[in-house]
Amino acid sequence: MTAGLSAAWLINRSKLSVFVRPLALLVFPVLFFCYAPQCLGQSPLEIEQALQNDELAFALEASQRLLQSHQQTFASLSPTSFRLDKIQPNDDSLQMRHMRTLLDIYRFYERNYPEEGEYWLKMQGQCAILYQDSLTGSFFTSLRRCLSVRPEVMPSYFMEQYSERLLLAIESGQGRQEDWILNFCFLENLWLNLETWSPEQIPQAGVYRLRLAAALQKVIPSCAQLKEQFQAPLERDLMRPTDYRFLYTCMRLNGCQASDFRDSVLYRYPVVADEAYAARVAALEAMEQAQHLRALPWLERAIELEANPYFKAQDFLRLAELYRQISNFRTARLYVEYADETLPEWGQPFLFLAEMVAQSGPFCNFTPLEQKATKWLAIDFCEEAMNTNPALETEAIKLIQKYRKGMPTQEEVLFYGFQIGDSFPLRCWLESATRVRY
Repeated sequence: MTAGLSAAWLINRSKLSVFVRPLALLVFPVLFFCYAPQCLGQSPLEIEQALQNDELAFALEASQRLLQSHQQTFASLSPTSFRLDKIQPNDDSLQMRHMRTLLDIYRFYERNYPEEGEYWLKMQGQCAILYQDSLTGSFFTSLRRCLSVRPEVMPSYFMEQYSERLLLAIESGQGRQEDWILNFCFLENLWLNLETWSPEQIPQAGVYRLRLAAALQKVIPSCAQLKEQFQAPLERDLMRPTDYRFLYTCMRLNGCQASDFRDSVLYRYPVVADEAYAARVAALEAMEQAQHLRALPWLERAIELEANPYFKAQDFLRLAELYRQISNFRTARLYVEYADETLPEWGQPFLFLAEMVAQSGPFCNFTPLEQKATKWLAIDFCEEAMNTNPALETEAIKLIQKYRKGMPTQEEVLFYGFQIGDSFPLRCWLESATRVRY
């Protein structure tokens, strides 16, 4: 194999013509592996060496065979059988070398083949889970990267394993409290936005959040200890963004009562952290306390900082809910439309509109017939939600059945001179037309 690498090196650096050299580099690895396949998959460090030396043609051929040899292992990976290998930290065994080489290969493919980036990210996550006993601290880094880039396309057990591993670390005292809080906040940010990409995981996420919160409450400083530790740095403006995250999260987990100290942390954290998650949790806390006007700028800040369309669409819908709470339906509808534009395949904004339309009659000075006709428009939005996202069918049908009970009767429709299928305009903030039915 060393000789093979040397030959590839010589070809690459020889004075062959610019036409011959690329052809030689392409043909050589194929010929080499046809005659010496037994070397491949047994010496991953040689592939690693090829990657380091930029011998890409050789490394790619080698990695393809190595990947094939691991195909059966990864195919057997399931949520119930993660720890297939018991490798000790710092193990220099052949398996450990394979793991390191595989990660290098997956990252190489991700960088150079962006159209397949999701697949190679997923493979990195699977590799991290398979060899999690060996990765120790970098386990969280590897999975966090996968879940940060495209959480919506990653298997659900990535979050499950992340949660389980974090729970184990907290309960066994592995690592620092700051790292536990970092990983908890990362998971919480995913949980807060599950509705846009994986609503079926919401119940399980709720269970994990309770378990992790309970485990953290046993080990983090109390409210009094937090104030003693952080009040002076806070007053002197010596706090780092990570300090604010740790302090604010611990205060939330401990349920620290409102005070000037807590309010100061709440107002400064989203500004200093300069991240969407910080603004989002500040807004949600204000919403829980029915402080809508305080929540508005934080949600707007979260939207401004958020890059993930799944998370941003959820924030747009939260902002719409805030404006609905203060009866500003026209602005609420605008943000519902932003949510739909941000994530067209979601469909949930149409269900939100349906509920808002069905409840708007008393605010629009409608006639009795128009108030009932809003149910027609609400049904239109439910049907649009089902057409956009078939997964919403069950929820949409339940709403349709509810709205049908409030529609105008046949006698009312005929009395006002309408026929089935006629267009029926609705004024106010709706500015829409629906069709007559009964």
